[in-house]
Order: sequence, then structure tokens, then C-alpha cells
Amino acid sequence: MSVSNRLLLVSVSDVWHRIESVATPLLDSDGVTGEDLRLECEAGRALCFASLDGVTIVTLVPNRWRKDHELFIWLAVSTGPHGATEQYLPELEQVARDLGAARMVFRSSRPGWERKLPPNWKLREIEYACEL
Repeated sequence: MSVSNRLLLVSVSDVWHRIESVATPLLDSDGVTGEDLRLECEAGRALCFASLDGVTIVTLVPNRWRKDHELFIWLAVSTGPHGATEQYLPELEQVARDLGAARMVFRSSRPGWERKLPPNWKLREIEYACEL
């Protein structure tokens, strides 16, 4: 990865237009909106990182069972070549370490992550929901 295409901390408002059409359906399936993410970032409870080919929004959350913290990858959207999101995992790992997180976590309804992620990533849970 070239230095010019590293993840940089940015304002979500500056990059939302690049990812809105892809991000909105992903967020809707989780019951979250772009406005929710913007407010979390503006309040300092979430961080938005962007590169030339992607945007990632993360937040530090407590894990009450393990009594530590996790870097939750709320949104990772690639706007460039296939696999762009995975190329930033080492940088996100460093962000997690810098923030004192014990691990990184994310949710996805996209099958195939088990084949794409490095071996230190483990499937932790599957979530089912019933709309009423």
C-alpha cells in the first residue's frame, strides 16, 4: 500500500457523499442511519477514517463479559478495487492498539469473510432477528 493511500482521520461529513449509496443499505439492515454515524463522530464517540478507496467508521466499546474494550468496526466501505477494505486491517489493528482495545470486531451479513480474513480472526457469533 502506498503512503498516499493510507487511512487518515477525517470528518464523516467530508466523505459521506462518496459512500452514501453503498453505506445506506448496509446501515439500514442494522437499524443505524448515516445521521446516527455523523452524530457519533461529531460527538467524539466514533472515528471516521478515509483513504482514496475506502471509508471506515469505528468506535471503542466495552466488552462487559471480558472487562475490556473492543474496537467495533461500524462501517467499512470500499470505493475502489475489490479487497480494499481488507488491505487496511493492519492500520486498523494499530488504531485499536493505540486506543487500548483488546480486539477488533465487526458484523456482516456478507458471506465469505471467513475466507478473506487472516487466520487470527475467528467467527464469534451469528445474529438472527425476527421482525415483529
